[in-house]
Amino acid sequence: MRFAEFVARRVLLALVTLVGLSLLIFYLSRILPANPGRLALGPYATQAQVAAYDRELGLSRPLYEQYFYWLWNFLHGQWGLSIVTKDNVLHDVEIHFPATFELITISIILTSLIGIPLGVIAASRRGKILSGVVRALWMVGVAIPSFTVGLGLQVISSYWFHFNAIIGQISVPPPTHVTGMLWVDSILTGNWPAFVSTSQHLLLPEIALSLAGIGQIAQLTYSGMLDETEEDYYLALKTFGARSFALDFKYALRSALIPVLTVLGLLYASLIANAFLVEEVFSWGGLSTYAVTAMQSDDFNAIVATVIVIGVFYVVLNLLVDLSLGYIDPRIRLGVGH
Repeated sequence: MRFAEFVARRVLLALVTLVGLSLLIFYLSRILPANPGRLALGPYATQAQVAAYDRELGLSRPLYEQYFYWLWNFLHGQWGLSIVTKDNVLHDVEIHFPATFELITISIILTSLIGIPLGVIAASRRGKILSGVVRALWMVGVAIPSFTVGLGLQVISSYWFHFNAIIGQISVPPPTHVTGMLWVDSILTGNWPAFVSTSQHLLLPEIALSLAGIGQIAQLTYSGMLDETEEDYYLALKTFGARSFALDFKYALRSALIPVLTVLGLLYASLIANAFLVEEVFSWGGLSTYAVTAMQSDDFNAIVATVIVIGVFYVVLNLLVDLSLGYIDPRIRLGVGH
């Protein structure tokens, strides 16, 4: 199968998934017992005001017309007003999403840079003390919940090391807005006091958020490399005197990285939904925190918007992972057609 055909199929599948996601969220939003008009206008609004608001939302129309009306408005940036902030939900998402995106992106980079080498070390030194120590460390990292790690880091760093950057994103005036990601903006604008402050504030939440992922990736890399060392090509090259270092890195690791990349993509996508506990512990103020506040306040429009954003993020990342793997390994493209 040609790569162009593979891309077309994957993109079509992603679009179908997004349409299905929008239908599911729309349907669930319409069967909820709470009235959207009553939630938006508050308990003191009259019945006539609620009815007028419902007509404005198109809730008196047939269900299929309501869906297309809602979808048209959503695609054109009319995401409704938040009952908490009294602002367009799209604007709220634009404010909160960069903080979460920065947090999870740095986390997945750290997970890759630490997890893969740990798996390689454990596999190349298998049967030795170092391999056992590394494996024990990553199993502990996977077992401890991220919010527990976060709370423990806050207590230890503040009480023992007098480290004060334990909540929030920055302790000095923020840099000029470019992307909305404070650490990135501080680099782009050359604001080095802001860079130092944001780096300090990123340290603890990144450790808490990355620890479990590092353990998963290390374990997957370790298992993949062990499987590759049992393959005939590896044993043949070893018999002919190939160096262990070259065998591990040039052949075993390269083949083992395909499932690792797949899991990294899935892990990256899941972080946007799973980061809310870490954000709550560190008062991060990202999209996950915004979603929790919306659920606590029955903020109907905000809940729908955050679920859509998380779903789109997940689908797009899975698409990119599929395309990357299809490009790297032609066998994946051939398997699509069967």
